[in-house]
Amino acid sequence: MTPEERFTKIENLLHAITEHQAHHAEQLAKHAEQLVKHDEEMSELRELQKAMATGMIELREAHLTGSRRFEEGMSAVHATLRRTAEQQQLTEEKLHALIDTVDRIIRNQGGQA
Repeated sequence: MTPEERFTKIENLLHAITEHQAHHAEQLAKHAEQLVKHDEEMSELRELQKAMATGMIELREAHLTGSRRFEEGMSAVHATLRRTAEQQQLTEEKLHALIDTVDRIIRNQGGQA
């Protein structure tokens, strides 16, 4: 191989390496852009995740508050029902006493006539 052929071969090799490096640099630039894009998307996802977590906490607290209010309401209803049952029991006792009194009066009048 002549020195000129060697020189041409080396020159062609250097040109191919330069093109390969340029192509590689383009790919690296594209990858860097994609990484920036992915980082932005990940930040958005993290923000959405935080918002969801906050929303879930608020929903849970609202549910617990609603449950407590429901339980308090049910306790009040039960207390009212107990009072009503007690009053109904007293009314029945008074009614039976009145019936007994009326029966005695009628029997006593029936015996005197």
